[in-house]
Parts: sequence; C-alpha cells; structure tokens
Amino acid sequence: MRPSVSAPSSIHAPASRSIRVLDSARALSDALCEILVAHHRGAPFDFGRTMVLVPGGRLAGALERNLLARAKDAGQPLIAPSIVTPLMLASRFVEPERPVLTPLASRLAWREALERTQAEDPALADEVARVFGVRVGGAGKGDGGSAGEAGDEAAGLDAGSDAAAMDGEMRARFAQRMHRMAAEIAASMHSFDSVLEALRAEREGAQGGDAVDVAAGDSAETRGVTESRGVVDSRGGHTLRNIAVLARLAARRDALLEAEGVADRDAALRDAVAGGRLLAPDEAHGADRVVVLLADPEPVQRALLERLGESGVSVEVCVHSVESIDRAGFPQLGAWESRRFPVERS
Repeated sequence: MRPSVSAPSSIHAPASRSIRVLDSARALSDALCEILVAHHRGAPFDFGRTMVLVPGGRLAGALERNLLARAKDAGQPLIAPSIVTPLMLASRFVEPERPVLTPLASRLAWREALERTQAEDPALADEVARVFGVRVGGAGKGDGGSAGEAGDEAAGLDAGSDAAAMDGEMRARFAQRMHRMAAEIAASMHSFDSVLEALRAEREGAQGGDAVDVAAGDSAETRGVTESRGVVDSRGGHTLRNIAVLARLAARRDALLEAEGVADRDAALRDAVAGGRLLAPDEAHGADRVVVLLADPEPVQRALLERLGESGVSVEVCVHSVESIDRAGFPQLGAWESRRFPVERS
C-alpha cells in the first residue's frame, strides 16, 4: 500500500494549503478516503468539521460508503463530513445580501429583459439579435413573427434579412444563451462590463504598442467564453462590438433585478468572494478543513478557496501527481494537454 504524501516544499503552496497525492493504485473513492482518514486531526472518524469538495454526486456516494465501511471495521461511530459539489460549496460560505434567483428564474429574468428591451429599445433588441446571427425586423413587428418564420437558431438567418421577428420562442433561446454566458463570465470573476473593459484595454495596448498585461490576460480568459457562446461571428471579428451590445442588455437586466430586490446567483457569488463577504468558519457549518478533488476549478472557486485559507480554514488539494501543478496545487492544463503518454502494445 502506498501512503498519501504531501507535496514537496519546492511547490511553495500557501501556508494554509496542503497538497495531497492520491494513491493511483486504488479506486478514486478509496484513495480519497485514505487521505481523509490519514490526515484527520481529532477523534477517530469524527469528520463533523470537515468538508469535501468533489465534482459530482456519484463520487460522493462512493466516498460515504467507503467511510462507513472503514468506521465499521474500526468499531467506531462515523460522523460523516459534508460532501459538496462546487455550487453547494459556495452556498455554505456565502450569504447573499438579497434573495437569490433559481436557475429557472434567472433565465426568465433574461427573457423579461429581452421583452422589455424589444418594447422600449427596439434598436438594441435588433443589435442583440444580430449578435446571435439573426436580424430582427422593425420596431413594429413585436411578436408578430411565428416560430416558422424565425427558423431554427442553428441554421441562422441572413444578417441582413428582415424576415424574422423576435417572437417568444426566439426570446427563450436568447435568454438561455445569455443565462449560460453570464454564468460562465461570473465564474471567471468577471462581468460583461469588465470583459468589455479588458477587450478595450487590449485593443488600446495593441494600437499603442504598450503591453497591457492584466487586461490582455483577462480578455484571453474570457474570450473563450464568448467564442463558445457564439458572440464572435463566423469571420472571427466584431468581438468588442458584440460584447458592448450584450453589456447594454445585461445592464437592463441588472436594473430589473435591482428593482425587484433580488440577485443573480452567480453574480452574487462572484461579488461576495471578490469583496471578502464570507461567513466565518464557525458560522459556515463549523467547517475548518476543506479537502478538494477538482482538476480545474473555475476562477471563482479558486478565489473562494483562497479566501477560506486566509480566514484560517485548512485547504487540502488532492492530485495524482505533483508534476506540472500550479502554486495552488491544481494541474497546469497546458502542460498536460501537450504531454505524450506512450502506450505499449502487446
């Protein structure tokens, strides 16, 4: 049996963070269980102040069964740890200042913002539709176009066509895409406005010949999100213009939420982490140890773990190898993506 080990000192992890190496000869749940038990401080199998962050529920169930079996073999009662997914982790340590929308309500809020925009600012509604490859007709068309006239979003309409109106089905599709894009941007610790600012800084730096390190890095990170959601057209341009349009729509939605006294879940988490508005460990379900098994946490999750470490919570990151990991203990994806793994053929 190969015991779990801590990372070598050359990695220079933060003082509040430990890097644990999983035993690759074991099943993942068993290897994680070994780390929980081997590095536990306190009464045997009393994990009441331990939280385990895993990517999904299947691993959580296997880990619980493994802990129960070990406790039974040791003749000890088990006080199980809190096993959470990334979204659940946020809810344990962040207390929003306003009631938070559910995912469904968030999508409906985007749809409401689109409906109001179509009625109050049809020119902006037209620009929003253009971003997603469809041109909305005139201000007077409203919901007059049918789903058949609008056609399928994947097929797309000619950008110069007047054939489509933003009907209810189209608004629902746009709202779904905006909801997903906004969630991914918030998870990157950004907003539409900050993405726009980074892109503008990048352009100004390129035109002036000066390096804009922070802005360029931010825009490179968030450009992937916007490209994946179809914000960049088929020719690869117009990113800045499209983000500017979506930022205007996002501002209208933010005003709508503000008027209703509610908050977007992902934006609330981003703002709370950025502002350090976290519950104290004793308030956050008594957790003073967080064991993490995530290969590539979102920036907001990384920032939350950093904040927890600063507040005195012990953070342990589990990896299969200490090779090519960053200061926080997570794999450097670029290094592993380019790694070759020779396979012996029999």
